[in-house]
Amino acid sequence: MSEIRLSVKVDVKEPYFDEVFDRVKELHSFTHKYDKGCLQYDLHTIKDKPVSFYLIERWENQQLLDEHMQKDHFTQFQAYAGDKIANIEMNFLEKYEG
Repeated sequence: MSEIRLSVKVDVKEPYFDEVFDRVKELHSFTHKYDKGCLQYDLHTIKDKPVSFYLIERWENQQLLDEHMQKDHFTQFQAYAGDKIANIEMNFLEKYEG
C-alpha cells in the first residue's frame, strides 16, 4: 500500500473557533502519540482567515489512516465539533516528483 497525503481545511463557525481549536490541538497531540503509521500531522492556522485551520497529513497507508479515523480521540473530536464547523474541505494529494 502506498503513502497517503492529504490536506484538511476546516472553517469553524466564528463564535466557536477558540474552543474548537483547543480541541483540535488535543487531537493533534493524541494523534502523534497514539496513531501508528502517522508520518506527519501538522496543524496550521490561516493568517487571513481567523476562523480556519489546516491539517497537513501523511500516513503510511490508507488502512492506518482509516484506523486513525476510528480512534476515540478522532471520533470524540468529530462529535464535539460537528455542529460548530461551517465547512470541511479534504484533498488527497500527490507529490510532484518532477
